Amino acid sequence: MTVDVYVNESIPEFNYIPNYLQVNSKSPTTTIIGAGPAGLFAALRCLELGIKPIIIERGKDVQSRRRDLAAINKEHIVNPESNYCFGEGGAGTYSDGKLYTRSTKRGDVDKILKTLVYHGASKKF
Repeated sequence: MTVDVYVNESIPEFNYIPNYLQVNSKSPTTTIIGAGPAGLFAALRCLELGIKPIIIERGKDVQSRRRDLAAINKEHIVNPESNYCFGEGGAGTYSDGKLYTRSTKRGDVDKILKTLVYHGASKKF
């Protein structure tokens, strides 16, 4: 069985280069709680505005979380500080791609796609 999908929206051009300003010890700072998608995009927006973001994340980095997730799946041992919800990249890091928002305020989706591609995501979607 095959499924054909047609999208009425235009595919964004991917020759996008974000304008991240240099920040230093004299730049204004802000603290961002969480290194999930919202926190990471907030940090990028701060850099566009010349604000130095300081990200605080309670969970582990992606590689370290892999061991903790294996313990959940194989041994049913949950580390409350490092699991699917907590850690670098948030819950989306190990998502099967079915995360979505119920928000009616969408914002600039093309800019998000272009930013992801700029930072290494595939141009295919």
